[in-house]
Amino acid sequence: GGYITNTVYDAPENVHLSLGDALETRYDGRYDLVFHDAYSPRHDWRPYTAEFFSRLRRVLEEDGVLLTYSSSSAMRSGLIEAGFAVGGTPPHRRRRSGTIASIKDGVPDLSRKEERVLALTDRGVPYGEERDSLRKKMRNRILFSSSVVPCFENVYDFGEKFSLTEKEIHKAARSVGRMGITKEEIIYIVCPQYTDCICGKCRRTYNTTTERIKEMKYRLLEVKKVIIDDNTTEKFERFKTDESVEYYRD
Repeated sequence: GGYITNTVYDAPENVHLSLGDALETRYDGRYDLVFHDAYSPRHDWRPYTAEFFSRLRRVLEEDGVLLTYSSSSAMRSGLIEAGFAVGGTPPHRRRRSGTIASIKDGVPDLSRKEERVLALTDRGVPYGEERDSLRKKMRNRILFSSSVVPCFENVYDFGEKFSLTEKEIHKAARSVGRMGITKEEIIYIVCPQYTDCICGKCRRTYNTTTERIKEMKYRLLEVKKVIIDDNTTEKFERFKTDESVEYYRD
């Protein structure tokens, strides 16, 4: 006590202030809402890991939500790994949206471009000690470069168009070529984002951002012949690459 003095209003009895390191704090009780307002991950990525978000998820009510100003793809991937459904909030004084996450589905969808960045590019590798080296190892081998995803429509001429220069389209085409993936495989990978199946192989539709991200990531790993540890016929639980990266699909 004594660090902060409130001279404006009387604090409600159910509002409590705890001072300390959020990474070391033991969280008890159940909460309806978590405001995640840490420093930018550029300054400290530790409050943005799947491990930390898992701790917050355990104390969140079933109908509760987590809100953060951050739109980082790595952060959003960490939320998904921690078991959250993710979505976007309306942008305020900035171009990109913030992030809302919940245990249940029902959060607003991210854009088609944002979903692809999370699912298919090295930018979606979650925060952790080895993130930079993992991104370098996986880029254009297992995951696309982040510059490629907006270009699928422009390179292959299907679906909506993004505003790109000829130079950007040429760069994307070369990157896709290095990945060794065909047009038919690209269509299979991104098909979960379309209301009507465009690949001819889907047995269901994918109605939320989180479902689409998980399915696209799974399909990319499947196409790249990444080792799949399949515990059941229907449920794929873990994916491993030779860089010891794990992906989860519910």
